[in-house]
Amino acid sequence: HGLPPGRYRPAALRRLDREGVDTMAEEARFARAFADWSRDVSGGILEPQRVEPGIKRKVQRPRTGDLLRAFAAAADPAAMLGRAAAGRTAAMRRCARRGAPVAAGRAPGCAAGSPRGVA
Repeated sequence: HGLPPGRYRPAALRRLDREGVDTMAEEARFARAFADWSRDVSGGILEPQRVEPGIKRKVQRPRTGDLLRAFAAAADPAAMLGRAAAGRTAAMRRCARRGAPVAAGRAPGCAAGSPRGVA
């Protein structure tokens, strides 16, 4: 995905992980890093309209709360994060097999009216 690791403050998160999270502020740092990463990995860091006002594509991202609940409920949180990083749901895989364009985070996963291969 080309995401810069420093954006998520890995040294601070490793320290908190090693020493334990004792305050709400420290817990919030973990949650903020997760929210930032999940937002970026599911739709990129840049907002297309800010890069080029003529771009009309709206980035569809899953809601952070939904991702946090899925992470907390996952039997294998690492696998859940891997699926989030891959950005592919079962519906999106079906669209890709059909050759239909895929809209990240949008059910049923196919982008109606988009040119072939454009997500």
